[in-house]
Amino acid sequence: MTVPAVEPTRSWPRREGRRFLEVLALCGFAVAQPVLDVFGRAPSELVFRQASTGDALAFVAIVVLVPPVALWAAGALVGLAGSRARRIAHLATLGALLVVLGLQVVKKVTPVRGPLLVAVASVVAAGLLVLYLRAVPVRTWFAYAAPAPLVFALLFLLASPAADVVWASGADVDPVEATGNGAPVVVMVFDEFPLASIVGDDGGIDAELFPNLAALAGDGTFYRNATTVAGGTWFAVPSILTGRYPEPETMPVVTDHPESLFTLLGGSYHVDAAEALTRMCPASVCEAGGTGESDVTAVTSVGLGALLEDARGVWRAVTSTGDTPRDPTASFVEEAIGAGVDAAPGEEVSPDFDAVFANQPARYRGFLDGLGSGERPSLDYLHILLPHSPWRYLPSGLEYPVPDPTPGSDGTVWTDEEWPVTVARQRHLLQVRYLDGLVGEVVERLRSAGMYDDAVVVVTADHGVAFQPGEPMRGTFEDEPLDEIYPENVWVPLVVKVPGQGGAGTVSDANVETVDILPTIADLVGIELPWEVDGRSLVSDPPRTGSAKTFYPSFITVYGNFLEEEMTIDGDVGQRLVTERSVGALTVDDDPEMKLYRIGPYGELVGRPVRELAVGPAAGVRGHVDEGASRTFDPATGTAPVHVLGRLDGRSEATVAVAVDGVVAGVSPTFTWEDREGTFVMMIPEPLLTPGTIELDLYLLEDRGGSVELRPVPLEG
Repeated sequence: MTVPAVEPTRSWPRREGRRFLEVLALCGFAVAQPVLDVFGRAPSELVFRQASTGDALAFVAIVVLVPPVALWAAGALVGLAGSRARRIAHLATLGALLVVLGLQVVKKVTPVRGPLLVAVASVVAAGLLVLYLRAVPVRTWFAYAAPAPLVFALLFLLASPAADVVWASGADVDPVEATGNGAPVVVMVFDEFPLASIVGDDGGIDAELFPNLAALAGDGTFYRNATTVAGGTWFAVPSILTGRYPEPETMPVVTDHPESLFTLLGGSYHVDAAEALTRMCPASVCEAGGTGESDVTAVTSVGLGALLEDARGVWRAVTSTGDTPRDPTASFVEEAIGAGVDAAPGEEVSPDFDAVFANQPARYRGFLDGLGSGERPSLDYLHILLPHSPWRYLPSGLEYPVPDPTPGSDGTVWTDEEWPVTVARQRHLLQVRYLDGLVGEVVERLRSAGMYDDAVVVVTADHGVAFQPGEPMRGTFEDEPLDEIYPENVWVPLVVKVPGQGGAGTVSDANVETVDILPTIADLVGIELPWEVDGRSLVSDPPRTGSAKTFYPSFITVYGNFLEEEMTIDGDVGQRLVTERSVGALTVDDDPEMKLYRIGPYGELVGRPVRELAVGPAAGVRGHVDEGASRTFDPATGTAPVHVLGRLDGRSEATVAVAVDGVVAGVSPTFTWEDREGTFVMMIPEPLLTPGTIELDLYLLEDRGGSVELRPVPLEG
């Protein structure tokens, strides 16, 4: 390509002004538009990061202006070496932006991926650059397209699904001026938490695996026929807080839901609200009276800096040479104190990773520290994204590296292979055990503050998640039916402890929906609801008759969260299926520390010394383990190398076992995943780990007429 030796005679400001406009235009299409488009379709991102209106406006300004200003300034600096160097630098900048734009366009309109995608995008960019050099109309278009970034910014701020959230910051409504009996209220809403994950074969909470939830239920009422009214957080949590069925085209913000638990109690209660994906607590209630929001802000990534960090991840996703996720901002992770996040001001955090729950999520920690801190009666509210995926916590609080993607899943739908789905559920249940410990800490804090006996304590979840091979994980997408997964998606835990109920726990099979939670709380604190609700009080209103359940499926598209029409679910059938799919149906062992590991074929071998078993000759095949067969376990790091993913060469259908220090630590049948035959996956029991170097040994299991023989397999990797 020939660079013109002479440019039209212009003054320096005119030349550089035109160059800046050209760079601004291309940056608008290559950078600002894709990033603002993704964030505009993900208003939950702004809510999760607690972004104020100022944060959002600054974010837009940075995304729109900083890249072109930086690129133009770099080129102008090169211009100090001469006019020819400046022209070359400008053309290089335009060419690079055209390649980035070409990557995105070609990826959208063709199936081309990988190095070929880069090659095609480069050819397209080179052709456009030639046109730029030779065709005056093209150069004119480059300059006159400069207002495009402003258009993209205005679309984000005024017309995108995120626009309402941008301008909802600081929105206020007057709380209800009513005085009740002053009972403290504690509400914990967990996320992606099916009832089937905690109940045994008898329909009761498995007290061996989940002793703290079982103990709380023993002091209150366990509603084991409770169901969510919506399939997604965007609609399910507002229904919990308002007592009303969801409505389409509403956002989980105070402007769309001015009547809520926060406005009901905000006039007479000290409110600590740690919201995750909603912004429903009015500014006058939470900023003036509550400390939970500020505590959480001090210990987790929020505001402009967090948005920019997330934008970097989005940018990497949309410009990658592989497939772009459905929504790069859709999976949020609760940051942990033990992972290096600073503590609240004035508080030292010295994690002891030999202790339980060292890696406490920051949002939970802020909630826990705020319990009982107010002088008035208190409402302490927590919505935390646990046990929501990614499943990364062990019961002790140690974390383990999360495989991405989860074996057997594309992020929305499970493979037809049964075993990887079983292991995913195993990981989920281990995280539920960890969550059970967090519940225990809350109860202990309430007891030590002298609040527990007099408090209303509510534990529930927004919705569940399903573990059925070949089926969606959640029924939240437009083209995915609920038929096979609704028992795990719709039935959620609900425990309510009323003042003075300690030690007199009951189990109820009443037809309960999550819209009943708000009127129940109002009843228990002696405040009459000043607005109409769809729910009913569980302590004074007559129960629902029949078994019909009201449910609103929701789905996610590239344009946001949408609500489908109301449907009716048969509660009797669903409750029976919940029991059939309970944690009790998965486990066969009585040891609470090992029962979640002794699952699947030959699961009874886990924990047995290899020397007690029959060991045969070498299997004649080779194995590979991702992350390496030699691992180091140091509890002080807060992590444990317990997830084992590998493959067996030479046998597509087999069962393998992994041993640690001469003890069988996991068993897995092989399966095909991502075109890799002979894949195996398992979790090493945490009780079998000892600090130091861990060497994995792999065995092929052979059935010898009722007994099993272990045949050594050499490991590579």
